[in-house]
Amino acid sequence: MTAQTAPAHISDREITDPRQYLCDRHNAMPGSLQDYDCPVCKNKGWIYRLADGAEVARRCPCMDVRESIRRMKRSGLYNKLNVQTFDAFHAVEPWQQTLLRKAKQYAERHDRPGFFLGGQQGSGKTHLCTAVCAALLRQGLSVQYFVWETDVKEILNRSGISDREEHDRRMRPLLESAVLYLDDFLRKPNPTQSERSVAFDVINRRYNDGKITLVTSEHSIDELMNTDEAVASRIREMCGAAYCMSIAPDRRKNYRLHGKP
Repeated sequence: MTAQTAPAHISDREITDPRQYLCDRHNAMPGSLQDYDCPVCKNKGWIYRLADGAEVARRCPCMDVRESIRRMKRSGLYNKLNVQTFDAFHAVEPWQQTLLRKAKQYAERHDRPGFFLGGQQGSGKTHLCTAVCAALLRQGLSVQYFVWETDVKEILNRSGISDREEHDRRMRPLLESAVLYLDDFLRKPNPTQSERSVAFDVINRRYNDGKITLVTSEHSIDELMNTDEAVASRIREMCGAAYCMSIAPDRRKNYRLHGKP
C-alpha cells in the first residue's frame, strides 16, 4: 500500500494551516473601491485575519482616508487638490517664497502638530494648505476639511438634546481625525459664545492629543488672541515659531485682484 501524497497544486501551507491560507487568499484579492489605492487591503476596505481560530474581517485604516476624500468632494476641496499644488503657487515675492518653503517643509516633516496661515485675503493661504493636505493624503493620513462658517452652523443647529447623537457624530472626526484643516477659522470679528465653545473644544482636544491641525484665517494670530486667547494661544504653541505665520494687510498681496498666487 503506497502513502497518499497531496496534489501538486496544493501548497504545504494550505494543508497545515488552511484557515490562514484562506485569509491570505482573501487579502490578496483585488477590490473595486475608488479614489485611493491601498496596498494593504487591495481596495477592498477589509483585512482578513484569524481570531480564536476563525477567519474575521477588520476595517482597513484606508477607509478613514476614503471618508476624508468623500468629505472633501462634498466640500469642493477635492477638485482643488490637483490644481492648488505647490508647483502652481506663484512665488515671486520674498514673502511668497517663505510661505511656500514653510508649507513644503511642513508637508514633508509635519514635525509640529499645528500649521497656521493668517492675515491678508487672497494671499494664497488656502492654496498652500490644500497642497499640504494633498501631500498628507498621499502619505496615507486621513484629512478632514472643515469650512468654519458653514460647518459650525450645522453643529450648533444640532446642539439640542434630541439631536445630541447627530451633534456628537459631526464632532467626532474634528476631534479624532489624523489631520484636520480648519479653513476661514473664526472669520467673524465677534463670534458667538457657542461658536467659541466649539472652537475651544476642537482645538483643546487636538492640542492635548498632539494631532495635526492646519488653520487658515483672515485674522492674524494676534487678532485671534483678542477674539479668544485660550484658543489662539494653543494654536500658537502647536505651531511653534516655525509654522505660525501671518501676512500683513496689503491689497497688493491679494491675487484675486492682481493675478494668480
